Amino acid sequence: SGEGGAPAADAPRGSGEGAPERRRLTFEQDMWDRFDVVWQRRVERSQRLMEQVLGVLRSRVDVERKYGEGLIGILVPQAGEAATEVQAQSVQAAVDAAIVNFRNRGEQSIELAEQIDQDIISFLEAVIAQHRDVSQRILSDAQVLARYCHEKKQAHDKLAKKYSSRCLEAEAAALACFQGMSMKAADRLKLAQKATSLSKQARLMEHEYYVAVDQANRAQGVYDAHMPLVFASLQDLEEKRGKCLKDCLMKLAVYET
Repeated sequence: SGEGGAPAADAPRGSGEGAPERRRLTFEQDMWDRFDVVWQRRVERSQRLMEQVLGVLRSRVDVERKYGEGLIGILVPQAGEAATEVQAQSVQAAVDAAIVNFRNRGEQSIELAEQIDQDIISFLEAVIAQHRDVSQRILSDAQVLARYCHEKKQAHDKLAKKYSSRCLEAEAAALACFQGMSMKAADRLKLAQKATSLSKQARLMEHEYYVAVDQANRAQGVYDAHMPLVFASLQDLEEKRGKCLKDCLMKLAVYET
């Protein structure tokens, strides 16, 4: 615009060079603490979807074969009596042409069934079997990691409670001994021995607790180091499944043309 004219309108948000790039969602970054959700709502469902597609394709092959065999098996009807021989020949020629057309369509249906069966179904069956094996191994690895980490944390929590309880008992015994200045010497000696024993037990428990802390930290470290590989493997598996289904449906569309 010229001098004094209206200012140019701003470009719409979300378009043009200034539009922010959309971040790619990943299992590792967005579902880190929800492995069970990823497995149940994504991995198992995509596996079932592939099996359902396989079932549909098998049904399609069966229908195409029966349809083709039915068309090819149609008997050629003979023309009945006609007013003239020329008319009879003309009718028979039309019937024969229709039968040839039926047989051609039947052969095309059988050929389509063979293409789907040999090229698409066989490929999809192999991929499903391979992915089922891979996904089960990934699940097994994830379960081992989670169980190992859970067991070490459980041991840590159990020792933490015991350590805390023993410390409280030792502290209470020491306080009672300190406040029992007016007690008989024999009673006070027994109380002091109890406080000393509880204190020693607390020190031993403290060592065990530190060991449990170290083991829990190590287990968490192993989990944090290996779970990214598990999520990356699942992500790759899901992307390959999507590509596989897309390729199969594109082949089907080509064969049907």
